[in-house]
Amino acid sequence: RNLWGILLILAACSGLCLPARILAAVPMPWKSHHFVFQTIIKELAIRGHQIDYLTPVRIKDAPSNIKHLMVKDTFKQMIGSFKVEEQDPFWAPQNHLGFRRLITNNMKFMFTEDPQIKKLLASNETYDIVLGEFNLYQELNSVWIHKFNATAITLLPLGDYFFANEFNGLPDNPAYMVDWSSFFTDKMSFVERLINTVDFIGSTVVNYYYISVNQQIANELAIYPGWETRPPLVNLMSDVALVLVNSHHSVGYAYPKAPHVKEIGGM
Repeated sequence: RNLWGILLILAACSGLCLPARILAAVPMPWKSHHFVFQTIIKELAIRGHQIDYLTPVRIKDAPSNIKHLMVKDTFKQMIGSFKVEEQDPFWAPQNHLGFRRLITNNMKFMFTEDPQIKKLLASNETYDIVLGEFNLYQELNSVWIHKFNATAITLLPLGDYFFANEFNGLPDNPAYMVDWSSFFTDKMSFVERLINTVDFIGSTVVNYYYISVNQQIANELAIYPGWETRPPLVNLMSDVALVLVNSHHSVGYAYPKAPHVKEIGGM
């Protein structure tokens, strides 16, 4: 009787010991961001997990359980189309607008032209986890969460970002919270708080507009069996299980965070 009990316990726990199949969907060509992702991906692989890495930046000396799904490196095209002279470092909404245009156009190009993206949309692969950079201008990338019915984990390499809090269940308070693009600290005068509030309102309008643009692109290009049941991108973004932020209160500012938001500064 004791033997059967032990066998039942082992059988029940066996699923907890199985390696996960993970899709790391990071198609954007920013190498500095990939350095953060690749540190995590390599550690997960060392622990036995199987990882498919959708990327333009290959991991050097990658473990055998990392499979590269290579997409086109569009860095030169992106930089060539970015007009620095049009950016005002003291006007956050314009900065967000510039990056939004750049990244949205690039994501649309990839979902239209890149064969690896098309292959993945048509694939019958299964994944337990989808890891991505969904809350940094890349809402379109969250379609993989629904496509593979997987648990979502997002990584925010920038640190503090106004709009990320919109999806993480926390209100923004421009009285003491600043965006990554801001020149202010958390110690602001009344005038600085007023400017920060205007920045916050303008940036929020820009970001929500571009989410609607991403939604339209997803409806046109992110087509796979069952896509008709896909929730709106804002719902997918709000249902992420874990948010890893490349920041730390010792080098940034201490803000309230939702329980599923974890700081991993120093990656």
